[in-house]
Amino acid sequence: MLDFDIEQRMSLQREILKLINQRFDYPEQLNGLSNGAIDLWEKSNQIIHLELIQSLKNVAESLFVLSTRSQESISLQNTNIHELNQNIINLKQIVMKN
Repeated sequence: MLDFDIEQRMSLQREILKLINQRFDYPEQLNGLSNGAIDLWEKSNQIIHLELIQSLKNVAESLFVLSTRSQESISLQNTNIHELNQNIINLKQIVMKN
């Protein structure tokens, strides 16, 4: 998984959005993983679950880092991918608790 390309990032984002929107029955769905989209989703649905919001933002940040640092060394890419994987695990644990 050294070459984490745009197709993999988009697929992962769709998977996360599907997970969130299926698990939480809010009037407004989460439509993206940018800070702006997450903030709008939080405000539109008056979400007070701060751990969920922070976890979503951590995943979004990890995805952003991978998208802007594709030319980095293999060891640094592995570190970034490991961080993303850990953020996704944390997010899934939070989602499944609720």
